[in-house]
Amino acid sequence: MCRLLGYATAGFNLSLNAVLGQDNVEDFRELSEIHNDGWGVAQLSDPAEAPHVRDGGAPTPETGTRIYKSTIAARHDSTFEALADEPSRGAIWHLRLASSNLPLIMENQHPFYANGLSFIHNGDISDANGRNIVTNRSYPVNHSVFLSTGGRSDSAIFFAVILEYIGFGFSLDEAVAQAVRELRQAYPKSSYNCMIQSEDQLIALCAGVRDRYEQRMEKFAFQEALVDVFAVVSRANKYIDETAPWALAKDEANKERLESVLYHLCEALRVCGILLNAYLPSTAPKMMEQLGLDVRVQTAIAMQEVAEPYIRNRAVRHLEKGRVVVFGCGTGNPFFSTDTAAVLRAAEIDAEVILLAKNIDGVYSADPKKVPDAVKYDSITYADVLAQRLQVMDSTATSLSMDNKIPVLLFALKDPENILRAVMGEKIGTIVQG
Repeated sequence: MCRLLGYATAGFNLSLNAVLGQDNVEDFRELSEIHNDGWGVAQLSDPAEAPHVRDGGAPTPETGTRIYKSTIAARHDSTFEALADEPSRGAIWHLRLASSNLPLIMENQHPFYANGLSFIHNGDISDANGRNIVTNRSYPVNHSVFLSTGGRSDSAIFFAVILEYIGFGFSLDEAVAQAVRELRQAYPKSSYNCMIQSEDQLIALCAGVRDRYEQRMEKFAFQEALVDVFAVVSRANKYIDETAPWALAKDEANKERLESVLYHLCEALRVCGILLNAYLPSTAPKMMEQLGLDVRVQTAIAMQEVAEPYIRNRAVRHLEKGRVVVFGCGTGNPFFSTDTAAVLRAAEIDAEVILLAKNIDGVYSADPKKVPDAVKYDSITYADVLAQRLQVMDSTATSLSMDNKIPVLLFALKDPENILRAVMGEKIGTIVQG
């Protein structure tokens, strides 16, 4: 994996040494002992450099961005020292560790630059078999946009997808988010940590918090998982300082920017509320309520200090008032799975459908991890699930769904946007009914 470093000032020029201190800069540079497949930097100069006129009289574009990149490790390149002393009002730095044996050529070095944007990425966009996205000739990215990045790597494809969304009219931050959502559909296990810099924005994206959180919770590393959550909180606090929404609110011209800032802050709070629910079952719902989402938690085992006891009529009244009801502690009885508990609660509240998010994207004729040619079903009946012993849910849950005629839509948990797609009626996963 690569190393990324970026900074932005409030409109004045500062060198990397001035921002971090020379000792810290040297520590960063020493990381190139491992991340030794080249390095690069994109610096925003203010004012922009005058365009260079070639012999023919044609000026180069006045970008205001100076790009330097090399296949030499930063610790062996004296240019690093000079650029670390060079003042700029924003810069992104990249130490490369090449992914998937991609060649050490200048076209693959970061940063990439196109349309007034500079971009760096940490990650290897590959499938479960280690095949890099550059080998997927059918991946739907506009070839001309891809070529405009000047790169030939998986990172260049990531950048090209972002540029495509910008071309569709998305703002820069939302274009980055959309690109990650799209790529994760085909490459869910890959890393999408990146930085992208425009004339007036620096976006740093860490796309791996949820994955790390899930892995640590699975291993019962609760303290480490909590550290990940509070890292998001800390970054959100810093984001507030960086964007100064109180200042944006004073000028009507900044309305769109203010809305974008507030949206991202609310989204950070929503994510934290979800992740903290396991630790703070009474506080996390209050966070949701403050975001305009009225939540009630009911548990099958009495714990009045943190939640309401499960009472069917009360749960129905909450739902009638537009509240979200979270059911905890299963059925309150041993020998019944959480799948069975979900179906039981769905039947009790007269639910129209059960949305079942799993670590697989649908129902297959066999385990696709063990049987590569297993067939994925778009739809299947309860009877077929039981007859073929398909592990959609346990047999008790499946029978209960069938008896109460409640359809079950199974889809992949990995992409949180799948819940929205399911609610909007998009064709995803497998529907079990009939």
